[in-house]
Amino acid sequence: MRIIVLFICCLTACQSKTNTAAPIEAIGEESQSQQMLVDREEEKVKVPLRVAGDFNGDGKEEKLLEYVYNIEKEVEEESFISAKNYRQFLDENGKTALLVNVIASNRNIKALSFMSNKGAGLHWLRNIGDINGDGADDISVVVNYADTSTINDCMIYAFANGEWNLLTKFEIREWQIFDPDSDKFSGFIFKNAKGEFIAKKYDNSLKKVVQSILELPE
Repeated sequence: MRIIVLFICCLTACQSKTNTAAPIEAIGEESQSQQMLVDREEEKVKVPLRVAGDFNGDGKEEKLLEYVYNIEKEVEEESFISAKNYRQFLDENGKTALLVNVIASNRNIKALSFMSNKGAGLHWLRNIGDINGDGADDISVVVNYADTSTINDCMIYAFANGEWNLLTKFEIREWQIFDPDSDKFSGFIFKNAKGEFIAKKYDNSLKKVVQSILELPE
């Protein structure tokens, strides 16, 4: 774990090209792509999200792990989900000093980091297959922000040329993940019978979730 912290420090303070990686045993063998809660001292704590796939197209499996780092305290923080516990990380201006990362078991895959002064972990992380046809798996990500709004974006990333690249994003509502009528949310993106990738977006004008073909910029 000290190795992970060292890499994160270099990434944020030095803006270097250092790659961040986690031991495979720290990521775990079972992939989980949405929030899991476990009991710890009479409160619910979220298990860090983790997924597996071939994200750099080398034909080998890598594992990705959610990793939240407190820049001010220089320690790892638990990823959290409720207004009850995220407020302890907010300063007087309502900002956090947390760096939200997706780190990899392969040291050649650079960390994907979100520093927005509002980051508080991830709501969602999933391997969605090869969206852009480059032969590598891509991911969908929803950042958990330290606020009470349910308005958010689902972001689609691909790893290429040593970097995570944002392919596209679309508006969603966080309650889509926690639909009380569903035992498990099936995801923001799926393939239809024609092999097209379909996105479950929130249409603000219609005030409802709609499905449309996922379009990538040229």
